[in-house]
Amino acid sequence: MADRVFKNYCSIKRQHTKMKIDLKRLQDFHHRSHELLTGRLRQDQLKAICAKTTKGRKWSTPTITDGLIYKMKWGTQGYSDFVRKFPIFPSVRKLQQAVEHMKFESGILEEVFDVVKCQVPYMALCEKHCMVVFDEMAIKPGEMYDSSSKRIIGLCTFPGHTGLAKKALIIALAGITTRWKYAVAYYFTNKIDSESNQTDCNVTGNALKDIISKVIVRAENIGLKVASVTSDMGPDNLSLWRAWNVGRYENGKVRCTVPHPARPQDKLCIMPDPVHLFKNIRSMLESQKVICLP
Repeated sequence: MADRVFKNYCSIKRQHTKMKIDLKRLQDFHHRSHELLTGRLRQDQLKAICAKTTKGRKWSTPTITDGLIYKMKWGTQGYSDFVRKFPIFPSVRKLQQAVEHMKFESGILEEVFDVVKCQVPYMALCEKHCMVVFDEMAIKPGEMYDSSSKRIIGLCTFPGHTGLAKKALIIALAGITTRWKYAVAYYFTNKIDSESNQTDCNVTGNALKDIISKVIVRAENIGLKVASVTSDMGPDNLSLWRAWNVGRYENGKVRCTVPHPARPQDKLCIMPDPVHLFKNIRSMLESQKVICLP
């Protein structure tokens, strides 16, 4: 009887010793993991990991800022997949609620530049090289109430244009070495005001030149490097070329650069959109059936 009790005692003691060692190992692992996560994650992110759900979770402003940066870098789908697997950032809907107070009225979007400014420090040097692209898209004319700005919108906002807007001019910054794009300005356009047309023979071109120059200077001030301006061969865009005195002269010379608005010692390249050039060539071949090479 005594031998059996002694054997049980020894067995329980060995199990106790083994469990103490396992407990010490788990405590050390938990301590190292906590130190590692604490150094990389914020308190709200740590609480989100431990919680069973992130619904009703209050996120700190730095965490929301990081979430916006990664959403712009990864895209909505990529960001959503990451948050679903690792819930250390707010959901897409939470990010939308965080920025819904921002005003995106027609003109240069300073709020977007502020957001891009937060991402520039995370960019490699080659990723900062970009270009300005702009194009018009047709919209349905009409007036409507904008709840965010609490006013009626639908009239032209482009300098020198009047009447109900029929098109929206979108100006964006796009990466050259890497694929990224941010719409940084937009205007509603239609037709030139008769009074403005009498005082200025190139109303649209001069106004667009001033807007593009301001966008370039603003982009350079936040750390980006604008190298070129690209657009299609539409009549309004060609008016910008005339304002910059860009094109082919009678003597055969071609001028495709202008002084850089932010860096006068450098040149800013003015480029037509290659895709639209091929589209124009195709249309010409379909209509004329012939092409004359110089």
